[in-house]
Amino acid sequence: MNIQEITVAVALRANLPILLEAREGTGKSTFSETLVTESLGWKFHPWILSQLDPTIIGGMPHKIDKEINGVVYPVIRRTPDEAFVETALDTDGIHVHMFDEFSNATGTQRSTMLDLVTGYRAGGYKMPRQTRFMAAMNPANCAVVYHDMAPPTSTRWCWLKWEPAYDRESWRTGMLTGWQVPVAPKLAENWEAHIPTARAMLVGFEKRDPTVFHEGFILGQNGDLSCPNPAQWLNRPRANPRTLEMAAKAYASTLGLMLPAGQVTAVRSNLLKGILGDASGRALLEYLTYSRDVPSPEEVLADPTGIDLREMRSDLKYLVASSVGAFVRGLVVNERNTSADMWGRGLSFVGHLEDQGLGDMATMCAGLFLTSEVGFPKNAKPPKNTIAKLMPTLREMRDIAAGEK
Repeated sequence: MNIQEITVAVALRANLPILLEAREGTGKSTFSETLVTESLGWKFHPWILSQLDPTIIGGMPHKIDKEINGVVYPVIRRTPDEAFVETALDTDGIHVHMFDEFSNATGTQRSTMLDLVTGYRAGGYKMPRQTRFMAAMNPANCAVVYHDMAPPTSTRWCWLKWEPAYDRESWRTGMLTGWQVPVAPKLAENWEAHIPTARAMLVGFEKRDPTVFHEGFILGQNGDLSCPNPAQWLNRPRANPRTLEMAAKAYASTLGLMLPAGQVTAVRSNLLKGILGDASGRALLEYLTYSRDVPSPEEVLADPTGIDLREMRSDLKYLVASSVGAFVRGLVVNERNTSADMWGRGLSFVGHLEDQGLGDMATMCAGLFLTSEVGFPKNAKPPKNTIAKLMPTLREMRDIAAGEK
């Protein structure tokens, strides 16, 4: 498999909606169906979006009688195509819906699909969260009809330039010896456990360059946002709060990916640029490269008082503190019965931040896992001599909480 094909497989395994953009006849749909059905063993539902009546996804309205609070009322139910009903009822299987001719589709057809892709709803049916979505389209220079795609639609996908000419030898081999079933690489078994740390890294990235929170917009002195060149952002991904969250998930999916290091780097680059756009994607990759010198949460918590953050750059200080807080929070929420030791180490780290004169970092870190929402792990006990160190942090957290009420 070439890097483009591997990127598609990783995106599907991580449940990232992926949009393939390429000229006609390049095998987008054929490869996708083979990958899904023969390599991954999932169910595949191909659609021509430009031919779909909105009721296929949104549902055909019809009247039914329904009991509500002990009284039967006539109500309207919307029933979509049987493929979506099948997907909704199959809570154990994985179904992949691929929408082809995406560039030809009208705004109405795309809008109908948005509730499906981001809200997991088709008509009156809720889709299981393991449902995957793909799309394929021709660029404007070769599409039969091309309708511009505005950011509310374009920023819901991971874009991938699909072009066999990048790896022509793969096509030649297939022509001469037959097309092989692609072998989809596996993600690390616990890759989702890395999502809290990946989110912390994306927050650190946003603190380094706050404009990625509203790329394409200018924040005025009165707090208003304006977009001076809306046309520039048609038909492309860009950074915003939703895509930053998607990028965190994509980055986590590449940690421990069972591929050679060079391929992991290439897949990660494709995913992050495809979600955030070229400029913000490159900036994030650069940030991730130099942040590798920062110890992981596990390394920090192995010796919570052994790291000196005072000489670090401010964005890297934030990255370390937020990563530790997010990591401990995830452990307490997901492994409440076995996380008491790490919770205690997290408290020691917060106290260590106070000792180093980094009270703001201590407050931020503690605020991620010392909350009523998160609670406490079983058998949790603060380490000796920690409570006194934590008092400034706890007072600051109390004042912040009081101010939010």
